[in-house]
Amino acid sequence: MNAYDFDETIYRHDCTVMFYIWCVLHYPKIVLRWPRWIASVIRYKRGKINKHAYMECFYEYLLDVPSPEKEAERFWDRQIRNIHGWYRKKQRPDDLVISASPHFLVEPAARRLEIRRLLASPLNPKTGKYEGERCHGEGKVRALRAAYPAAQIDDFYSDSMSDESMAKIAKRAFLVHGETITAWPGKGIEERNGQA
Repeated sequence: MNAYDFDETIYRHDCTVMFYIWCVLHYPKIVLRWPRWIASVIRYKRGKINKHAYMECFYEYLLDVPSPEKEAERFWDRQIRNIHGWYRKKQRPDDLVISASPHFLVEPAARRLEIRRLLASPLNPKTGKYEGERCHGEGKVRALRAAYPAAQIDDFYSDSMSDESMAKIAKRAFLVHGETITAWPGKGIEERNGQA
């Protein structure tokens, strides 16, 4: 099984940010939430609240979107063209996508790409609240072990060193920068070339 981060790895952008912009353009009253959101950014930077609370404050904008799931479908109708060509060439039927972005947001893209294995953050789009652990950092490994206890990751791809925990459990790991793919630091060029 090969595993892939989603945002800025197989998708050219960060879908959380892009979907937010999409929603602001379609539902401008979201901007009325900016003062509260900016206040939460300041509190987070000062260590007054954790990342979980900060992200939930951000996702309150979903309360102003009549049907976030339908909006996500519309969003991906336009954005699916921004999947990297290199991924489409490497894609296998047993691929796993594992993302910190909300499941409801990544799922329509995974479906369009015929990716059957998806793990992403369990955010309720109707409330903007998490219904479990955010799928980020070590949380990705926990989500993987819970869903697929016996899974062995052959190749892992990500744009971010925050995915070090996933890279460690993979046989080979790669850093993605657009269309450029390089060996993960410390995993070794021999492993990258399949000569472990």
